[in-house]
Amino acid sequence: MSDFQELIKNFDKIRDYMRQFFLYGFKVRGDFQDKSGRTYDNERRRIENYLAHYIHTEYTPKGKQVSIRMDSKRLSSNPLYAAWKSKSFTDRDLLLHFFLLDLLCKPEGLTVSQICDAISLHYGVPLDVQTVRLKCREYQNLGILIAEPKGKSLSYRLTPALSLENTRIWTKLLEAVKFCSQALPFGSVGSTLLDREFLENDRFSFKHSYLVHTLEDQVLLLIVKAMREHREIRFENHSTRSGQKTLVTGVPLKIFVSTQTGRRYLCLYVAPRRRFNTLRLDCIFHVEFLGIFPDYPSLQEKLSKNLFHCWGVSFGGQTRMETLCMKLHIDEKREPYVLNRLYREGRGGEIQKVCPDTFLYTGTFFDTNEMLGWVKSFTGRILDLQCSNSQALQKVTEDFAVLYHMYAPEGQPEPLQATLSAPAPQKEKFKASLQIQASQTKNYSSKSLAGFSSRKASTSCSTKEKESIAMDFFHEIYSAYFQVVRKILLDAAKTPVTASRMEEISRTYAFEESFLTILPKLLSGPWSPLLSPKDGHSYGCALSFASQASEAFLKPPLTNLQKAWLKALLLDDRFRLFFSQEELLLLEEELSMVKPLYLPTDFHYFDQYADKDPYTSPTYQEHFQMVEKALGCSPLSVVYEGAKAQGSFQTLELLPCRLQYSPKDDKFRLLAVSLHQGHSKRAYVLNMSRIVTCQVSTSRVPKGFDWDFSSWQQQAPEPVCIRIRQQRNALERCMLHFASYEKKTIYEPETDTYLCSINYDLADETELLIQLLSFGPVIEILGPEPFLKQVRQRVIRQHHLFYAPL
Repeated sequence: MSDFQELIKNFDKIRDYMRQFFLYGFKVRGDFQDKSGRTYDNERRRIENYLAHYIHTEYTPKGKQVSIRMDSKRLSSNPLYAAWKSKSFTDRDLLLHFFLLDLLCKPEGLTVSQICDAISLHYGVPLDVQTVRLKCREYQNLGILIAEPKGKSLSYRLTPALSLENTRIWTKLLEAVKFCSQALPFGSVGSTLLDREFLENDRFSFKHSYLVHTLEDQVLLLIVKAMREHREIRFENHSTRSGQKTLVTGVPLKIFVSTQTGRRYLCLYVAPRRRFNTLRLDCIFHVEFLGIFPDYPSLQEKLSKNLFHCWGVSFGGQTRMETLCMKLHIDEKREPYVLNRLYREGRGGEIQKVCPDTFLYTGTFFDTNEMLGWVKSFTGRILDLQCSNSQALQKVTEDFAVLYHMYAPEGQPEPLQATLSAPAPQKEKFKASLQIQASQTKNYSSKSLAGFSSRKASTSCSTKEKESIAMDFFHEIYSAYFQVVRKILLDAAKTPVTASRMEEISRTYAFEESFLTILPKLLSGPWSPLLSPKDGHSYGCALSFASQASEAFLKPPLTNLQKAWLKALLLDDRFRLFFSQEELLLLEEELSMVKPLYLPTDFHYFDQYADKDPYTSPTYQEHFQMVEKALGCSPLSVVYEGAKAQGSFQTLELLPCRLQYSPKDDKFRLLAVSLHQGHSKRAYVLNMSRIVTCQVSTSRVPKGFDWDFSSWQQQAPEPVCIRIRQQRNALERCMLHFASYEKKTIYEPETDTYLCSINYDLADETELLIQLLSFGPVIEILGPEPFLKQVRQRVIRQHHLFYAPL
């Protein structure tokens, strides 16, 4: 039997296990039937090493239950990025990496023969010419080395560092990367950039952040590459419901992203059926490139026109357009935030004020079934509901009836059964108005559709350049082991390091058990040529050509993939917030020869709220840069516009702790603590867009103040407990929807249901309540009692509004 290996060669091997442990932590060894028990044990042990601080193990009657639990709101970085840094390699790969960085640090290059001779002479390690030649070619494709003709041979040297490195602009760029590595596509590339500088995110937090979907990034990169080249693709689609595997061929056009669940979909054109289709990205495997599709621009134009009529990812069935009308009771004076929510989340539907405190929402889309969860989130406010899709209408009215039966106290009258099959007679007048509303609902609100664009995607890199980028997303160059060894050599170059210090570095920059492999190989194994013993207990660095006094010692040049990702960031308004116009021009000039890894128009965030922050506003940019600079160090004096009453302003002395970003809202919020008479007083969460003025304060920071804002957040004393029924794919939908919360799920065999407890912050209680109601009767909220009381009130109120005579 071979020894257990912490590192992996194929990412797909661990992709599914990590996703299962994160989303479905209730599964035990026997539930993983696709592979052998030994495979399960190995993958479980690897995941326990990668995510030691987030693994929870419990023993149930079915067996050992392993789960990954984390609250994304309290994380500064995505722990699942660790999987991308676990690529296996040979001992020679690691040695050659550091030998090349040391020998080729000077401007003049070396041929392969000269490199072999220098390695043998200075490090005492004989290597054959072919091994070194292959490694040099590999690093040339990665962008780490440059090859230049020298007689009949090629001379290799390190790619020069960017001219802006070690400047003020580069420091600001790294601050921006701390944000972008968590909030923008392919964030794990940004994580490797922070690793290169031994930095961590200490300035930003994230709400509504879905972590597990980074596991799809290798597939996503191939699809984006095909989109750049206008190619057809063929791939395997694995159905999560039936387990069937089908071969799909189509033209990839756009990536649909749900900010509510984090789930991502591939939108492609299926030529034989002559229509658009969407498939979940996490179900796609083994992508193959086919020929170039000649009429690609016209497909993009047709898709852009269709997007206006998509509520989610469905392009409808035989009946292409469906209309839904919803009449709501909203107290304008006491509940303006509910009306605001209707505008933010309505996705272009028409909103009319029928009479005081009564509003009519009308939307015409391809598939109104996708709207039902959103409709149910207004439970307790719906006066009437009509839909041209009778099955959708029946489904939601039946759900309201079942909800009332679930939550109404004993003795309450049952819902009117007539409403389950047909509208009540008193509603016929409203039903007649449906046809008028449907014919008039053609003008959509520009707010929620402002992000749609029909701009044509330009061709990116050449095929050869992009092939290397796509292949090297999961590569040893970004390995946590390489990071640990570099840090040890960097410390050893300054002062001799002990074995205990090496173990500390290994635990900090790699995985839980990595030191068991790294230390023996460094101290007495195949990597020992990198260190020189100083005495019986400490070691120095054996590499001597590079400048050991510099922080850039053995720092690899940026790879093509990292540069392409940075170039893509320059197209994003959120990244540009960190820089002045002059600095942006310098960055654009620096990366002028690089093609972006992706374009913002490659992604369609179909359920993102409409009222995002004004990122292009000069005033907003000024406030953002001032706040970002003050985070964790300087008090601020802020004039803030309140949300409850228009024209009400507050002047606050604040200690800015974190900037929080929400992809769902597409907004930044300042997490701060107020300062009163030299003492910290209370926590504030301020929308950045509501800051009127902002300037550095002359107040002093209280001695010993803890800038970690999480200590000010108040978690609910009890988690919300829900029962999930195995209907309408409810289990998977819940696990995805609430993946940003820390949760615990167990299977209850007596009822064939799943019990899930969700931990949450008190500030998010109303939001969580709305989310749970959107699932209707497929989940039952069990407690705690104060939370359950709010649910009962809304459900009973909904029964009164919806079923009582008008």
